[in-house]
Amino acid sequence: MKVIKLCLLLFICFNVSLGQKNRVFWTEQPATRTGNIGTINIDGSGESMYFGEYQGYGGIDFDDNNNKLYIANNFDGKIQVMDGDGSNITDLITDIHPRDVALDLTHQKIYWTNYTYSDPKIMRADLDGNNIEDFTNSDVLKDGCDLSAIVVDEFADPVKVYFVERWDKKIKEAWEGYPHWVGTLFDCKDGGLISSWGLELAGNYLYWSSRFAGSISRGDLTNESKIELYSGLSTTMHIAVDAIAGKIYWIDGSSDSNGKIVSANINGSTAEADYDIIKTGINSGWGLALSNDRNSTLINDEKLIITDSYQLFPIYPNPCNPETNIRYNIPKQSQINVNIYNLLGQLIKTLISEKQSMGQYVLKWNGTDNKNQPVGNGVYLCQLISDNGFNKTEKVILLK
Repeated sequence: MKVIKLCLLLFICFNVSLGQKNRVFWTEQPATRTGNIGTINIDGSGESMYFGEYQGYGGIDFDDNNNKLYIANNFDGKIQVMDGDGSNITDLITDIHPRDVALDLTHQKIYWTNYTYSDPKIMRADLDGNNIEDFTNSDVLKDGCDLSAIVVDEFADPVKVYFVERWDKKIKEAWEGYPHWVGTLFDCKDGGLISSWGLELAGNYLYWSSRFAGSISRGDLTNESKIELYSGLSTTMHIAVDAIAGKIYWIDGSSDSNGKIVSANINGSTAEADYDIIKTGINSGWGLALSNDRNSTLINDEKLIITDSYQLFPIYPNPCNPETNIRYNIPKQSQINVNIYNLLGQLIKTLISEKQSMGQYVLKWNGTDNKNQPVGNGVYLCQLISDNGFNKTEKVILLK
């Protein structure tokens, strides 16, 4: 691998290349049960349709690193993979019952909700389809619980999986290394999670759709509170989140060819009249996924959504070689300290220590210490502290 001997620290406010999402993929399940897959740029241009020979395309996820789309084909009992241009579709894993898929690119794993009435569970395998295993044991989920959407926090230690148990109206979590335990995060029997198919993770927040309630909600993982972001929608199916651009996308799953893909601000601030309609004429839309521009996109200040809370977002890329981006949000003027530590708690690098005004900021750490000398491979801790009491730490893996 390429080794950079000396790098300078760069501080950038509202101007950094982070690979903003620029393309949408979706699946359709029309009455004929033929599996259609579509893709379009977020500005509505460059539409393509891929008409599959298989039935029941469901949840999907996109691997930007390798330009691959992974598809849960629940009617035919398999997970398939194809190139981003629609070519080379192949059966990756067969003889399963996947409802939705989620990728862990850090550990090169694919997860899925495997639903059968008598044996519902979370499963995973390597991205090449090998080493299939149960992530949860059969005894932790009761017979008949209807599993649907799934996301994975690949940067957590241990790795965490969040998933929807539809009929009990619950979002649950499972941890790597604890196959006999499943916890409930959001119990939405008040109506907030009626027949939910969409679930997304961004920072400390989970986002989900409620198909028949016609709503999109957000849950805070730090205190398990939840709010409704958008309501009065149609049959909202899968959703996708671009945290960098501050946008949430959802698919209207109308079964009469009048479905559409819609986007709005991630914080719930967009009025219905201002929804961005990206694509119309979708026939029984189902799965939804975003992909990055293959060339990096410049993020400007007008595209960032300032939230009303302190946030340290997941570090990206992670692992890094050696440069990575550290993005955070400040809701008001504050004294901000961002430091890198090793696992012994020793200070490696002070990235910034100054008073900053409200806004979103991005720092770059290039794998050097306070003497601008490269540090070794390993796990490091990035800590953000404000004078208002906010304290958050994210792990970052350095691989050169």
